[in-house]
Amino acid sequence: MQGENPPQYTPAEQYPPAPVQQPYPSGAPQQQPYPPGVPQQQPYPPGAPQQQPYPPGAPQQQPYPPAQVPQPYPQPGAPVQQQPAVTNVVITTHFGNTSQRICCTNCKTEQATVIRRKVGTMNWLVCAIIALVLCILGPELLIPFCLIPLAFIALCIPGLKDVEHICPNCNHVNGVHKQL
Repeated sequence: MQGENPPQYTPAEQYPPAPVQQPYPSGAPQQQPYPPGVPQQQPYPPGAPQQQPYPPGAPQQQPYPPAQVPQPYPQPGAPVQQQPAVTNVVITTHFGNTSQRICCTNCKTEQATVIRRKVGTMNWLVCAIIALVLCILGPELLIPFCLIPLAFIALCIPGLKDVEHICPNCNHVNGVHKQL
């Protein structure tokens, strides 16, 4: 194969011309507008009543008003009408366990909140769990039942209490941080 020459290609001028399509002969069948045997629709005979678009006395449909294309730039000498600027400021505050500097929703002053702790769901849940554990495991661990009221000590733990954030100016409660 090393001694073979690649095949020779002939130029495009040596190919015969493409055949030209001839028009249909005059005896070719013509396309029919309707299939044979189907009656063609006849126009209204003269003197026949014309079809009404709306029944007499019915309200006529109003045409659409012309479309108004907004002008990209004001015309010279025309008064310029400006839209009022509306800004909505939404402040979402996540209240935590410590005092925070906020804008009061009642008196609109910006101050640090005063916090007040209140017994909440988490205190009662821990109290119930301690009482339940003392009732179930108390006899096995030789814990006397008189210690069950110690479960109420959970009501005194400040870390379990809910925290109310109060405005010092108007005493409005702005938010509550619930432990559970």
